[in-house]
Formats: sequence, structure tokens, C-alpha cells
Amino acid sequence: MPAAAWLLPTPPDAADEVAAVIRVALPPLGDFGMPTRDALPPSQVVRRLQELLQGLGQYNGEVHGRLDDDTGNAIRTYQRRAGLEDDGRATEELIVHVEFTSKAIELGARLDAARTEQMRTAEQALLAQPETRRLIADRPAEEAADITRDASACFVAPTQACLLREASESAKAVFDVRFRDWVLGEIVTGLARSGLADEAFDTAARITDPRLIVVALRDISIARADLGQIDQAAAVAAVIPEAAIRAKSLTAIAAAQARGGLPAALARTVADLESLVRGVPADRAGSALAAEAAVALARAGMPESGWGLLDVAKALASNAPDRDNELAAVAAAMVAAGRAAEARAVMADLPSAAQRPVIAALATAAAAAGDTRAAREYAAQVAERRYRVATLVDVALVVAAKDGLYVVRTFETGGVRI
Repeated sequence: MPAAAWLLPTPPDAADEVAAVIRVALPPLGDFGMPTRDALPPSQVVRRLQELLQGLGQYNGEVHGRLDDDTGNAIRTYQRRAGLEDDGRATEELIVHVEFTSKAIELGARLDAARTEQMRTAEQALLAQPETRRLIADRPAEEAADITRDASACFVAPTQACLLREASESAKAVFDVRFRDWVLGEIVTGLARSGLADEAFDTAARITDPRLIVVALRDISIARADLGQIDQAAAVAAVIPEAAIRAKSLTAIAAAQARGGLPAALARTVADLESLVRGVPADRAGSALAAEAAVALARAGMPESGWGLLDVAKALASNAPDRDNELAAVAAAMVAAGRAAEARAVMADLPSAAQRPVIAALATAAAAAGDTRAAREYAAQVAERRYRVATLVDVALVVAAKDGLYVVRTFETGGVRI
């Protein structure tokens, strides 16, 4: 062989033979003291990331705790989607981020499931009654805004009715159905308060979320009660399927009956309210609904008509999961309804942290009675400075409204002078 023959390329078959010899002759990399990736001990950080990313559907490999190519790719994909630097590193900080994302997604899924179930329940309740069935069954098809519509006539000579109708037409252009439902609910309230009851019902039928249809019925009932249309308000309240929402309507009706001097009708409505709130689930705070109704009756000039409601509220609050805060709200309502002595007795059994609403109610009641000294003494019992200042402001406003006095706020000291 010439001296330079070794410079010539090796024939293919000879090259394969040489490579095979080398592979056989050389030991595995690990034999030289350098461990392969599979030989590295599993990492708990990597294992946790694999579990989390697997739960998010972004890693389909085995949970073995080793940072292989599949794991690295999954980490980088997550980092890119989350707006993080996609370095593929498995760190404790990344675990915190992925855990937060996982919990947020889990919470969102639970909320979506609860929302779907609530919507299903509301829809079934509306379909079960002939008076409300059409709000679901006769729901109009998908609406589209008329871009050629000319609203100039209304804006030249605007009236409440035509503005509400134009708003109703404009709602068709709201793309997101959730926002459109919210807008339609506001329009329902406006139509009902304007005395356009038929149009209010027609607009309610355009709402896609059955839960918001129930709320719209409440708003129609309350608006009719405020207009003095008590029989019509009661007819709407009667078909509201959810007890807690129907209680709001009955409260407005009772207040209208109190203002109108209808004691017999008022007594029946109050009895219905007492029965209704007893059946309200604990998480909807029947005590608060009863106390709210009692305060409404006090403001309507017939406080004693709501005393039975206060008794029901106190009984419900005494057995409520959030007993102290619910009892405090009931005691504050007692003050408004003329049962201050009983309210103080209830407050005495509450921890100091829960007494603030009762003290504030006692302070404003004293101010309304012309006893500003007692009002200030009550306010001084509020431990937290910011709440004490807020109570004093309420007292000052009551006095100003009653006697026409000026309210001077001293911002430097956080105090109020009457």
C-alpha cells in the first residue's frame, strides 16, 4: 500500500465494520463515572411538575421525576402559554405558578358547574308555571341589530319611553351574551318603573340566563309596588320561584301597603313573609331578609307591624353558621324598629368585634331623637378609628337632615364636629 493510502476514503462496508468494532470496544458512558440521564436519581420537583402538567393535559408521559425531553417540552409549552421565559427549567417557583393555575382552573370548573346547575334549576322552575313558561318557551331567536335604524326622532324629542325602547334595540348589538343579559335586565327595571309592564315582560323574555329572568321578575314586582300597583306587584311576586328573591318583592309590597294604610292586606303579606323566610336555606340568610323587611316597614311608618319578622329573624340568626354577625344585623334592625332595649341586650351577648353595626344603629337613632350627646357616647364605643369616624359622620348627617345644622369634617384629626 502506498504511504499515502491511509488518506483515501474508507469503503462503506469497511466503515460499518470499524463503527461496529468501536461500539463493542467502548464501554457505556456510565462506566467512565459519568451517569446517563436515566441513571440520575428522580427529582421531587420534576415529579411534582409532571403531576401538575399532566393534570392540565400538557404532559402525557410517565411521572418518573426525571427531566427528559417530553417533560422539558411540556414545561416550555406551559411557560410560553403563561407568558413566562421558556427556559424549560424545573424550579420551585414554577411549581407555585402551575399550582396556582391548576387551582384557578379547578375553581372555574366548579363555578361553571354550579352556574349550569343553577340555570337548569331556574329554567325548570320557570317552565313549571304557566305564567312564566312563555319567558322560556317563547324566547325569540338570535337577535341582530338593525344598522339602518333611525333613532333621530327620539333624540330630537326624547321621552322616557322612547329612550328605553331605543336602549332595548341597542342591546341587540351587544355581542357578549352575558353583558347583553345584564343590559336587558337594567332595561326591564326601567320599563317597569315607567309603567310599561308589558314591554318589561317582553324584554325579560329576551334574557338567555334563566336566573336573571327570575331577578327581572323581582324588579318588575318591586317597581309595580313602588308605583302603588299593589295587586299587580303581588301577582308577579306569586310566580317568582326562588324564595329568597320572592321575599324581596314581598318586602316592597308590604312597605307599599304600610304607606297606603292597608292593615289587613299588610298583615297577610307579613305572615307570608314570615313563613317564607323560615324556609330560606341557611346560605341565603333568611334572618337578613326578615330584618330587612322589618326595617322597610319601620321606614314606611309602621314599625310594630314588623316585630313578628324580627322575632323570626332572631330565631334564625341564633342557629345560623355565622351567628354573631347575623345577630348583630338583627339587633341593628331592632333599633330601627323601636326595640332599642332588646337590641342592647342582644349586643351584650356578642363579642366586641361583632357589635359595631348595633352601636352605629344606636348612635344614629339617638341623633334622630335629638340626643347628640348619647349619639357621640355610642360612637366613642367603636374601637376601630375608621369605623368610629364613619359612625360620627352618620350621626352628623342625621342631625343635619333633622335640624339643618352644618356638618364640619376635620380631616386633620379624622374627627367630626356637630
